[in-house]
Amino acid sequence: MKVIELSCVLLLALIVFTGCQADEDDVPTPQMEEEEPLEFDPALANEFTYQGTTQALTDAILIGDGERNTDGRISWQLYLTTDGLIEDDGTFSGTGDFLLLELNTGNPDGLVSSTYVLNGIAQQLTYNSTSSLYSDFNLSELTGSVTNIRNGEVTLTVQGDQIIAEFDFDLAIPNLGQPASPLSGAYQGTLKRF
Repeated sequence: MKVIELSCVLLLALIVFTGCQADEDDVPTPQMEEEEPLEFDPALANEFTYQGTTQALTDAILIGDGERNTDGRISWQLYLTTDGLIEDDGTFSGTGDFLLLELNTGNPDGLVSSTYVLNGIAQQLTYNSTSSLYSDFNLSELTGSVTNIRNGEVTLTVQGDQIIAEFDFDLAIPNLGQPASPLSGAYQGTLKRF
């Protein structure tokens, strides 16, 4: 009887120890594909032109929390700024010009590559009528000129933290009876996110 018990214990020990050997992984670990960086167009200048004046754009800053609105869209604020404005961890100061685009997507991670058009009813892949050009705007005193975008489109190519934005807009002129004034330009470079 002891021989049978001893044989059973040895057999059980043999099964336990051979069952606990390290597993061999024949399945290769999937490798994440790295995104290719955007190819910037050397002929495309970081600037905009409005009322005959051309200004250099220095930064593209994206602000938003990725939360869905009740209609399912997600709103993001894209700021294209000129020199004179200072950004510190999402807080702005200084005086300068900037283009504020209120963009709507369905993506909680940020902007998507597409052409965005003005839509009075906020829908995905549109920009809101609150999108505006802020001219000679002092962010501490909230003084300067604000002109709403009345028509046009912006085409975005976004990959990781890089963006190419090309835009053509008509801006509403504060004086009634005046024709719309065109604003056009582009920015390509790093997209800062807050």
